[in-house]
Amino acid sequence: MPTIQNAYARLRARGFEVVSVSIDPDAATVARFRRDKQPMKWRHTLPPGGFEHPGVKAFQVTFLPRGVLLGRDGTVVAADDELRGEKLIPTVERA
Repeated sequence: MPTIQNAYARLRARGFEVVSVSIDPDAATVARFRRDKQPMKWRHTLPPGGFEHPGVKAFQVTFLPRGVLLGRDGTVVAADDELRGEKLIPTVERA
């Protein structure tokens, strides 16, 4: 999470956005987590149906966490290991 927070702070002005998705069925638990443990200043969603939600299936989210980087045109330009740890910022900058 600190790597994502750093990338968001560093690259947001250049158009980088983060959308986090929680599969947790309890919105209150997610809100407390985001408020008390991991502040996330970006968009967040809790799709009804969790892993069965069409949007979740469209991005092939079958495990968590799953990272997917979309280009400005909406196409997937990177995913998973390319977006973890020290690889995140260079991958976004190349895209």
